[in-house]
Amino acid sequence: MGAPRASLTCLPSTAPATAPMAAPVLARRFGSSVAQPTSVVATSAHTAILMVFMRISQNGVDLIKHFEGLRLEAYQCSAGVWTIGYGHTRGVKPGDRITAQRAEELLEDDLRQFERDVLHLIAPGVAYTHGEFDALVSFAYNVGSDIDADLIPEGLGDSTLLKLFNKGDKANAADEFLKWNKARVNGVRRELEGLTRRRRSERALFMGLNWRVEAGIG
Repeated sequence: MGAPRASLTCLPSTAPATAPMAAPVLARRFGSSVAQPTSVVATSAHTAILMVFMRISQNGVDLIKHFEGLRLEAYQCSAGVWTIGYGHTRGVKPGDRITAQRAEELLEDDLRQFERDVLHLIAPGVAYTHGEFDALVSFAYNVGSDIDADLIPEGLGDSTLLKLFNKGDKANAADEFLKWNKARVNGVRRELEGLTRRRRSERALFMGLNWRVEAGIG
């Protein structure tokens, strides 16, 4: 199962970074600020190799950072989950404080987990671009990998998005991103502007477009 996250309840932070960004620790990532168009074909024979070398690009990391925001002191998200850094939740306690460098390290660790989860969920034989991979990692990072025994769509694993993607129906899979823009606020499930912008941005990244335009920063 992927790193624990509250599905669509810990809302993306809109607060600005509370400290200057530390020197990047993501030097091994593929690509630059533009999604890579080259397709990869998932096969059972090279899945293990992909799990070692296929990484989210810096373009995808930038999207995640933009919508998660940087918080150096532990806080409770709308779901009551203690969170710190760029949306990190595992092992966070009230009163925890970290440096910007530590936030980068936690992000790197979390991304490695979600990269592995996405590679595990992509069906053998499915061709995909780096932009599609990046968008799926960002989506799973936000809503969860949902790798479990049930068929309830609580995240990427049991989603219609993944089912369509694995069937090769990329156009309809792209539109599925837009449906995951709701969260419970004070017990009421409703659409949220921040989630809508994130889903539109992930859809753009998935389609090889400039996600910053949908985020309102491009």
